[in-house]
Amino acid sequence: MNKKKLSVVMAGAMLATSVAPVLAAETTAKEYTVSQKKLLANEVKTLMETEMVSSNRALIADVIADGVAIPATDDAKFVSLDLAKEIFNAKADKISVYGVAKVGTNGVEDPAEYKVDAAVTLINGLNPGESIKVYKRTAEKFGGEIIVGSPITVTDSTVAKYTTAELVNVSAVATAFENEAKLKGKQTSNALSKLVKSIAVNNDKDGVIITLNALDENNTEKTIALKNGDEKLDFQLAYDKDGNLIDTTDVSQIQKFDHFGKKVTAYNKSKKVNDKTLSATYKVVADKNEDETLNASDLYDGFALTARGTEILADLKNAADKAEEEIESPTNALVQLAKTTGTVDANGYYKFTVTYKKVTGDKQSEVYKTITVRSTNENELKSLHKLLQKGTFNVGIVAGANRYETAVNVSKAAGTVLADAADTNKTNNIVLVNGEALVDGLAAAPYAATVNGTGKQAAPILLSQVDSLPAATKDYLKELSSEIAAKNLNKVTVTLIGGYAVLSDEVVSELEDMGFSVKRIGGDNREETSVKVAEKMPASTTTFVVGGNGEADAMSISAVAADKKAPIIVSKTNTISSDALSYLEDEASTDTVRIIGGESVFSKESEEKVNKALAKTNAAYRISGKNRQATNAAVIKEYYSASSTDAEGIVLVKDGVAKKSELVDALSAANYAVKIKAPIVLGTSGITDEQKNNLLNIDMATAVPATKGIVAQVGEGANRTLLETIAGLFNISNK
Repeated sequence: MNKKKLSVVMAGAMLATSVAPVLAAETTAKEYTVSQKKLLANEVKTLMETEMVSSNRALIADVIADGVAIPATDDAKFVSLDLAKEIFNAKADKISVYGVAKVGTNGVEDPAEYKVDAAVTLINGLNPGESIKVYKRTAEKFGGEIIVGSPITVTDSTVAKYTTAELVNVSAVATAFENEAKLKGKQTSNALSKLVKSIAVNNDKDGVIITLNALDENNTEKTIALKNGDEKLDFQLAYDKDGNLIDTTDVSQIQKFDHFGKKVTAYNKSKKVNDKTLSATYKVVADKNEDETLNASDLYDGFALTARGTEILADLKNAADKAEEEIESPTNALVQLAKTTGTVDANGYYKFTVTYKKVTGDKQSEVYKTITVRSTNENELKSLHKLLQKGTFNVGIVAGANRYETAVNVSKAAGTVLADAADTNKTNNIVLVNGEALVDGLAAAPYAATVNGTGKQAAPILLSQVDSLPAATKDYLKELSSEIAAKNLNKVTVTLIGGYAVLSDEVVSELEDMGFSVKRIGGDNREETSVKVAEKMPASTTTFVVGGNGEADAMSISAVAADKKAPIIVSKTNTISSDALSYLEDEASTDTVRIIGGESVFSKESEEKVNKALAKTNAAYRISGKNRQATNAAVIKEYYSASSTDAEGIVLVKDGVAKKSELVDALSAANYAVKIKAPIVLGTSGITDEQKNNLLNIDMATAVPATKGIVAQVGEGANRTLLETIAGLFNISNK
C-alpha cells in the first residue's frame, strides 16, 4: 500500500486558556411550579452540558493502572491526583463545570452536585418551597479540554532531539510510545491507543517510519518520519488540526489526528481549585388553580365567536384530537367541556365549565385552570355550548391582545401539535420571525409550509422581539412541548427567519436554554434573506417576486405561496439583487413566475431584468392593481376563481393602511388560510366592489355547503360590519 508521509507539525500552543466567565448571578430566585420541574431540569441540564469536564484519558494516561483504575498516591504529569480521578470518572459520570445545590425550606444548603444525571434527578425531586442554586466552578482549558483546576503551564520548554542510535532501536521507540500514548501497567483492550499501526526502521536505516491508522485525503494511511535531529514527540499529546487533544483510546477520534505535541522537559501541573460563582437561583412553588368566570357574551355575541371564544374552542378541539376523543365525551383529554347545569344558581345564572389539566408525575393529570361560563339566558348559554361541542365555527375572530398572542392563537386554530417522534404527521419545526420587521418574514409562510416534509402539517409561524421572546410566545412554546420528553426536545427545531439585526443571538440562547434546536436562515438584508429561504425550500414550479415596500401585496399572495409551496423573492423597488436574479436563472428559469404588485413597488426595469434571467419562452407577468385592495382583488381572481381553486372559507386581515405593521397578522395567518382553503382578504373599514365581485366568483357553494364555510378574521381592529359583510356574501353563519 502506498503511504503518504505526514510532516510532523509541532504544537506550539501549549498555553492553557480560561473558560469564559459566567454571567452575573441573578439576585432573585426565578420560580417554577411543581408541574414545570421537568422544564427546569431540562434548562439546567442544557446549561450543564455546555461545559463538561474533560474525560480525555490522554491527560492521565501516565497514571492509569491496568487501564481501569487510578493509583491511590501518584499525581499525573499534567494534573493532580484528585483531578485525575475526576477526569477518569467523567466518561461514565458526565461531570459538568456547573453544579446544582439544593436549598431546603429551612434554608440549609446541600453540597453541590456536578454530575449531570444526578442533578436532573435532584431537580425532579424538589418539593414546593425548596430551591436550587446553580454554581459555576473556576476552570481552565488545555488542548481544548476543560479541567476544574489551575492552568497547566510549561516550566521548562527545552525539547530534546532524537539521535540515530535511539531511532533505529525500534523497540525503544515503541516502548516510549507505549509508556506515553498507551495506559501504563497491564494493558486491557479498551485502554490501548488505537492510533499507531506500526513502527519500523526506514529504508536508509537512519530513522523510523510511524504508520498510523488515520487516513489522508487519498484514503491511504498517514505516516510520520523521524530522523536524527528531529525534536522529540510527546506521544501522550495527540492533537487535531485545531490544536485540540484527541483521545486515542477512542477509535472514533483517530481520523481527527493531525500531530503530536513536543516533548518539553517540565510542566506545572493543574491542581484542584475550589472557587465557584453563583450563576442562578431557582425556586419550586406549588401549582395554582387559575379560576376564571366569563359571560357567554364574552365568547359569542350571537353572530361570531370572539377571540376568546375561538381560543377556547381550539383548546378543546386540539386536546380532544390528541386524546383521540370527541369533545362531547372526554375521558383523557387535557381540556374538557362539562355539560350545562340546566339549573339556575342563586344569582340567576346558568353555567358550564371548561377545565384545563396538565400531566404531572407518572402520567397523572391535575386541574390547574377552570373557566366558568355563565348567562342568565339559558338559550344563549346552550347555543354557545353546542358551538364549542361541535369543535368548529363558521364565523369567528382569531386574535389576541397583541400580535404575539394573535400568532399563538392562529397556531392553536390551525391545530398545531408538536411530535415526540419524527415519523408522525405532526410538526417537529417552528418558524420564528420578528414581530416588528415584517418584510424579513415575508418568505416565512411558504417555508413553514414545506419544512416538515410532504404530507405533514405546516410549521406554526410565531413572533418574537429582537432580543427576547415575548411572554405569549415563550409560554406557548412551553405549552406545546410540555408532554415531550426532555431528551427529545432537541428534535424540535426553531428556525429563525432573518439576520442578527432582527433576531439576535440572545433569542437563540433563550430557545436553546429551553431545550430546542435552533437554526437561522437570514442575510444582511430582507432581499438576501428571501433568497436564502428560497434556497432551503424543495423545488417548486411557481415563484413569486414582490417589492420590499409592497408588504400588503406580499400578504395577499402569502397564502397562495404557502399552498403552492412556492418561494417568495423580495426585491427593492428599483433594483433587484444579483443574488435574486441568479436564483431565478438557476432555479426558476422555467417556473411560473409572477410579480405581485404594481410598478410603484416593483419597477418595470426590474421586471425586465427578471425576464432576462428566465427562459425566453417563460416571461413573468404581473398581478397587480392600482392599490393594495385592487391587487388583493386581482390575486383572488387569479387563484380562487371558479375555474382555478375552490375555496371553503375566507380569512380577513387588516389592510395596513393606517399602520403598516398591522399586516403582520396576515403573515401568521397564511398557513391557517391554507388549512381552511381560504384566500386572504385585506380590509379594515371595508372592502371594494372589486373585492366583493371576485369573492362572489369563488365557487364556494360547490366546494362545500355554505352552512359549513368559514369566515375568520385574524387579528382585532377591523370594522365589525366588514366581517358581517363577507359572511353575508355567502350566507355563512354559526346558526
